[in-house]
Amino acid sequence: TKTLSMNAINLKCFDIAYENQSGDALVVGRDSGGVNASAVYNIWNGWSWAFANSQNAFSVPGNQINQLAMASSPGSDEILIAAHTTLDELYLFQWNGSAFNSLGLIESVTAVNNTAIVDVVYESQSGDGMVIWAKKSTSSLKYRIWNGATLGPEASLPDFGSGTMYVVRAASD
Repeated sequence: TKTLSMNAINLKCFDIAYENQSGDALVVGRDSGGVNASAVYNIWNGWSWAFANSQNAFSVPGNQINQLAMASSPGSDEILIAAHTTLDELYLFQWNGSAFNSLGLIESVTAVNNTAIVDVVYESQSGDGMVIWAKKSTSSLKYRIWNGATLGPEASLPDFGSGTMYVVRAASD
């Protein structure tokens, strides 16, 4: 049996997003297995869970997940998932409606690992996804765009001039 771990008050080791076509809820969380634990998932269709026990979703090599942020693509069952780790690394995954695909390590030096330094959103008109995060020792937030097929290069938002950011929140248009 797999259980979701929420053992630290300042961490968000789980998230929920709805597939826009099926309406199913994808629930992803850190497995309670400790260091090197993988993420687990289950699907809620409004009446029942898809699995009796949570299933393995993905793993992040050599790390424990401290924060998960997810967003649903408009008009499809795609969901982007950002996983922030205890080593201040940021990984990105895509749920295509039936399986997880790794989009890889997108940042190796984020801000400190005990804050909410990443968020994911989709633009409602273009359908592009955006992952936005705080990078260590910079007052400018970083982001990358997912167009459904490729992940664009890292870019910077305007400098806020207040040192390292420790909480990131994004909103869809």
